[in-house]
Amino acid sequence: MEVVISPDEFMSVRNGNQNTYKKLCQSFLKVKDPKTQLKVAQYILKTPPDDRMDFEVAVLEQATKELDFFKSLRDPKQHQRCCKMMMYKHYNKNDIVFKEGCNE
Repeated sequence: MEVVISPDEFMSVRNGNQNTYKKLCQSFLKVKDPKTQLKVAQYILKTPPDDRMDFEVAVLEQATKELDFFKSLRDPKQHQRCCKMMMYKHYNKNDIVFKEGCNE
C-alpha cells in the first residue's frame, strides 16, 4: 500500500473529522511496508507531542517496533513514552546530531 496523501492533506484530515482521522490512522496499523510506515510516522511526528492522540502514538509504536533501539528497551511503556514525545527532524549525512556527554 502506497501512501497517496500529501502532508497537507494528512493534516487537513487530522484537523477535520476526528473519527475519519482515527480510522485513517488505524488503517496504517495494518500496513507492513516500512517506507509507508516511515512516511506516515513523519506526518505524525510533525504534530507537537502535547497534541498527539493515543491512536497516533500507536501508529508510531507500530512503525518503530523493529528498530534496534526500541527493541532494546526493557519496559514497553518506555517505547510508548518515546513515541509520545519524539519529534521529526531531518539531518543531512554527516551532520552531528548530538555529542556524548553534551547537555545542550
